[in-house]
Amino acid sequence: MSIVKAIKSSFKKYGQAPGLSQVVQTMENDEIERETEFWQFPGFLSGVTPNDRLQVIPLSGGGYRLIVSANNYKVGVTVQAGEVKIFSTDATGSTKKAEIYLDTDGKIKISNAEQSMKSIISDLIDEVSNLKTFGSPGNHLVDPSTKTNLTAIKTRWGGLFK
Repeated sequence: MSIVKAIKSSFKKYGQAPGLSQVVQTMENDEIERETEFWQFPGFLSGVTPNDRLQVIPLSGGGYRLIVSANNYKVGVTVQAGEVKIFSTDATGSTKKAEIYLDTDGKIKISNAEQSMKSIISDLIDEVSNLKTFGSPGNHLVDPSTKTNLTAIKTRWGGLFK
């Protein structure tokens, strides 16, 4: 196995693959440029960004190579034991854009740099809870049982999302 640097990636017909493969142009030792197929777990697909470090396995006497993992050192994402983070970046791989975080308490956080799903839903429930009507008569309010139900939903939502 060797570590190489990604130059660019694309999807195209490659080797004997029945469909399109993610193919990465790599640079090894700042001198050997190759095209290599990037293999990932079924059901998971991520795009390799320029300058990512890739682990490559040579096959068939070194003529055919597979990339089996990639690491992006440009975005500082860390996890504690038992946690999982899935994140996207901009096209250069230097800025984190969105994240799904699964913590060890069984909670999920879905967010980007500006907002989280929990805060949006929480704000929505607060707004519906404070819903007022207008017209005749002008002082209608949301029924107390509806407020109770919305508060219960908000509590359940908070138990699932960070």
